[in-house]
Amino acid sequence: MADKASIPIPGSKSSIETCRICEMRPRYDHGYGFDFGICSVCAEAVANSYCYTHSGKWLTRPNAAAVPPRPPMPADLRWSVLRDDNFTCQKCGATDRPLHVDHILALAKGGRNDRKNLQTLCDRCNTSKGAR
Repeated sequence: MADKASIPIPGSKSSIETCRICEMRPRYDHGYGFDFGICSVCAEAVANSYCYTHSGKWLTRPNAAAVPPRPPMPADLRWSVLRDDNFTCQKCGATDRPLHVDHILALAKGGRNDRKNLQTLCDRCNTSKGAR
């Protein structure tokens, strides 16, 4: 496992270092003055395991971090969806609210990160939709 894996930032020479455990999500600043080098999901799993080992009680449900991480959506695909949809919500037509790239068929229901399954929705329409 590479200790310094990174995610490139599109249009920049910079990159974001990834978690040392899952190597997918960006590292998270936990606010303790030093870098653990892990993401917030892995940090929760480690803390949960530590608490159970030392006190016999879970912080959260035992399988909270057992859900596989969702595949990241490439930035160029996200931009393509927004541009193709003319930066307009496909449900209500709004252009003045924050926009989201939404999965028509949710990943949890077997949807994929491909252009045919993606649409632009405003924050109001996207949050009212849920994972249906």
